[in-house]
Amino acid sequence: MIGMKLTVCDKDNIPVSDHFARISGIIVKPCSNSCNLKCSYCYASALAPSKKHFMSIDLAKRMVEQVIETAVSDRVEFIWHGGEPLLRGIGFYEEVFDFQKQFISSRLKITNAIQTNLTLLNSQWINFFKKECIQLSTSIDGPSLIHDRNRRARTGNGSHKIILDNLKNAQNSGITVNTLTVVTDESSNYAKEVYEHLSAMGIRNCGFLPCFVLDKDMNVVPPSVKQGAFGNFMRVIFDMYYNDASLPKVREFEEMLHGLFDHNMSVCNYNGSCHRFICVNSNGDVYSCDTSPLSAEYRYGNINTSGLNKVLDSKKRREAILRTNEICSNCKSCQYYKGCRGGCPNHHVAGRYYFCADRKMLYSHIEERLLNLASN
Repeated sequence: MIGMKLTVCDKDNIPVSDHFARISGIIVKPCSNSCNLKCSYCYASALAPSKKHFMSIDLAKRMVEQVIETAVSDRVEFIWHGGEPLLRGIGFYEEVFDFQKQFISSRLKITNAIQTNLTLLNSQWINFFKKECIQLSTSIDGPSLIHDRNRRARTGNGSHKIILDNLKNAQNSGITVNTLTVVTDESSNYAKEVYEHLSAMGIRNCGFLPCFVLDKDMNVVPPSVKQGAFGNFMRVIFDMYYNDASLPKVREFEEMLHGLFDHNMSVCNYNGSCHRFICVNSNGDVYSCDTSPLSAEYRYGNINTSGLNKVLDSKKRREAILRTNEICSNCKSCQYYKGCRGGCPNHHVAGRYYFCADRKMLYSHIEERLLNLASN
């Protein structure tokens, strides 16, 4: 590591200086936190600039080039995020994706994924996504009565209908759309209805995120899901998932099953690999990930002024990696540590993972179901 004799390692005993080689995704926010929705629980709503700030094409190309020059992996994934990334327009992505293609070879594969609310989807976008083989994901919190409670347009209107209509248009055109569902305290009582709704929509792969909102004093506030309620919600989902192979695959269960059998896990908040992601904002600022508060504490540097190599080897990044590894002592002795790694650092309160009991509850429930299966 530049200027250091001490080799700093993470909790897997991997030198921090090796972490870029282990980055599994580059999260890009081409519109910063700008969005045409104003979801009640979204941190980005509070951080969205008063004026839209879009990433320039020149900066996007510079970022692509620096990522590829620095990476030693044979696969680089760009995850275009927001806010709402489609606000940047098709022309931006056409030019950037064409620029990426000059770096593709037999030794390097480049993939692109877009997390979009789908409200701006039209036939032009659909044709573009099909042509470029883009992986799409959107957010659906359940039936309209649940979804529209928190996911509304800035006009105050619910977003469920337009999202569902555009989702069907994408599916009818042959595009697979995966979903993320935020579970609030209210929706935690409707696990069966939420999961059945996703299945009826033709979703094949889904994920569930616990709603977690902090006030300025770092207190957990509504509509955050209560401790225990998220675990109960996921237990109901697991029993349905376990009993019916026709229902959507659930990302969290796939990860947890891998963890129980000591297989590699890919999702950061299960394998303790938040340092394997970086998030590049529209002005070139680099953060740990898109869910980190966009404050000076989480800002590693800027690719315009420093270049990606220096940003990744910065003192702030080393300190952030060490901070995320300072998990409470009883985590490492937990029987589920290998499949949890202390949970998401952004969901820690007073040094402990807020949803620890929920995760233990769910692991225990899954083990019980597997044991019953083995004994029959």
